[in-house]
Amino acid sequence: MNWQEIYEQRKMTAKEAIKLIHSNDRVMIAHAVGVPLAITDVLVEHKEDYQNVEIVQMVSMGNAKFCEPGTEGHFRLNSLFLGDHSKPAVKEGRGDFTPCCFSEIPELFDELMPLDVAIIQVSPPDKHGYVSCGVSVDYTLLLDSWNR
Repeated sequence: MNWQEIYEQRKMTAKEAIKLIHSNDRVMIAHAVGVPLAITDVLVEHKEDYQNVEIVQMVSMGNAKFCEPGTEGHFRLNSLFLGDHSKPAVKEGRGDFTPCCFSEIPELFDELMPLDVAIIQVSPPDKHGYVSCGVSVDYTLLLDSWNR
């Protein structure tokens, strides 16, 4: 099977993608400018379908609707770095802060906080099937090399 066939099999809408997330899952979301807003916004639109989903992220430079007031009981942010969106959520009890050195993130996800789902965004594939993770690659690129 070539990469085009695999791509067509795996391609889905944001609404289809959020169906892969279940209540009580731990979900890692790419951070900074790599936040996949197309999926996170749809996830929040369907928040009533979810209970106790832990969202782990370093820092959001997107809208971070998943940690706004009104999402309690559906989503709980666990931030590895406090930023504009995570500070109020943690201060007001809608989120948690897990301080972590960047180099320790693989160990954190492998041993202490295993992930159920990782949500990242990539570019469309080029003619060879390669994609780009954009300018905020960091820990999202490491996911492929972790023993999952």
